[in-house]
Amino acid sequence: MAEKPKGEIFKNKRRIWSQKGLHSIILFMFVLAKHDKMEYLNRNLRFGIITDDIKMQQWQANVVKTLVANGLSLSLIIKMQGNEGKSIGKKASFWYRKVSNRLISSTESQKTMKLNDYVDISGIPIKNCIAKVIDNTLYFSENDVQFIENQDIDFIIRLCDQPIGGELVNCIRHGIWEFCFHDESAYHDAQPIGFWEFIGKGYCNVVSLQRISSNRSKALILRKNRYPILKKSYSDHVEQILTECSQMPLQVCRDIMANGKADDYETSVGKDAKQGLTLGGLLKYLHIRLWRKILGTGKDINNFDRDIGIAEVPVFDFCNNPDKYRKKVKWLRRKSTGERYSTPLAITTANDTYVFFTVADDKQKSRINMVKKSEDYKKQHTVLDNGHALSYPFVFRKDEGVFCIPQDIESQQITLYRFDEGSMTMQKDTILYDGIKAYRPTVVSSNGLWNLFFGKEGSSDTKLNLLISDDLRGTYTPFFNNPVKTDCRGALMAGGFIAVNGKLYRPAFNESQRCVAIYEVKEISRGSYKEAENETLTIGSLKRSKFGRGVQCISGNDLITVVDGMR
Repeated sequence: MAEKPKGEIFKNKRRIWSQKGLHSIILFMFVLAKHDKMEYLNRNLRFGIITDDIKMQQWQANVVKTLVANGLSLSLIIKMQGNEGKSIGKKASFWYRKVSNRLISSTESQKTMKLNDYVDISGIPIKNCIAKVIDNTLYFSENDVQFIENQDIDFIIRLCDQPIGGELVNCIRHGIWEFCFHDESAYHDAQPIGFWEFIGKGYCNVVSLQRISSNRSKALILRKNRYPILKKSYSDHVEQILTECSQMPLQVCRDIMANGKADDYETSVGKDAKQGLTLGGLLKYLHIRLWRKILGTGKDINNFDRDIGIAEVPVFDFCNNPDKYRKKVKWLRRKSTGERYSTPLAITTANDTYVFFTVADDKQKSRINMVKKSEDYKKQHTVLDNGHALSYPFVFRKDEGVFCIPQDIESQQITLYRFDEGSMTMQKDTILYDGIKAYRPTVVSSNGLWNLFFGKEGSSDTKLNLLISDDLRGTYTPFFNNPVKTDCRGALMAGGFIAVNGKLYRPAFNESQRCVAIYEVKEISRGSYKEAENETLTIGSLKRSKFGRGVQCISGNDLITVVDGMR
């Protein structure tokens, strides 16, 4: 074999060493980038505010206080002064809106407070700015933009009255955030807060936290919540909105610190605006307020008569077309007219198909009963009665058997029971979580994690919370960014998760519409929970049915569907 020349050998060695050097450089850059990212994720976020004065409304001060109390650093206060281009007419319009708002609502959250009574602002730079006003939008000077950019701010919250435009919008790392207290797709502006929703025919008030876009016809939604309209009192409704919204920036910040960014999505903004209280709006408000005082605001959901309906139809087929299968629904016969049956959950084993449900009497006592297919769903068996007001017997299968997690508010515990098919009784297995009044606890296994969803007392119809564990029996820890959903249209669980064709769906109860909404789950992990914003399916009233005024719960599998009907 011919020997290679020394020059060729030298070239090959140099090529190998150059490749090793290149690999080392790439590896070094990767480690450095990862280190920088981790350092960024671990450090406290720095934020600023844009305000008209150090004196502000209490809810605005609470927004700042909440962020600072959770470790974020208030690093800049931008104080607006007499802005150029603000006409006398626009100033008069501003004061008219402010006075008219106070005429119809005066809440605790709208009282004027000093920011330094809530947060220590000593040592925090205060930048006084005079901006140009063009089309009611503030545009900062080049020098002011450069100063603000040099402060290394992660995000800014707009707490001043007028919107922001120009270069400042694009030079902040995570943008400038602002609150929107109405459905942005309907109006680009609506004042007073929650007023047009209160006198309208809807049942929820949208509140969103948005990142300001350079295109004002578009909205970049960081977080969107929906709250029920408190129709008895406009002031109570406004107080609810302003109190709850203080947590929204903190939740977006937690997403940023966990994932390196805040997920936003773009929507179109409505062209119309409702600025200020009109005479027509005031007259309608007075009329509706009097009408609701005389006739009330509707029937309480707890006053409906309820029963359990059973249909031998696959549950997802039923959800897709409830009217088609309503004639197949058979209602249970109640032992006495003083009893109500509710919250049914079904499960099929190798031995039988069981339907577990709540039986409540007029004395507000409740227990868990069961019927089974082998007895034609006629004979009832009491499987759990511990003297507490039990409800919502969420049942599911695991390798070693059938388990149940009932709602037990009095115990202030989430408890796992095991169902014995032989004795037809529930045996206490494990306390999964202690010290909490959990409404409708529902567990689902996904990506190697056990995810336990529930509602808390006082907010169960609006907020969905999550506990996570590596094992069914725990230990469970709260999700880092609870609540995972704030939406009165579909927070409260209405049955077990439904898996179909590789997709996961979550049934939720919409109290205002007396229906079950089915939401597609997009992601469940330690760092994220995402589901479709709008429902995929809705199961409402079962027309021309014995208990057809609404549906509160739905459950089943490929063999059976059970519903909780109202009349």
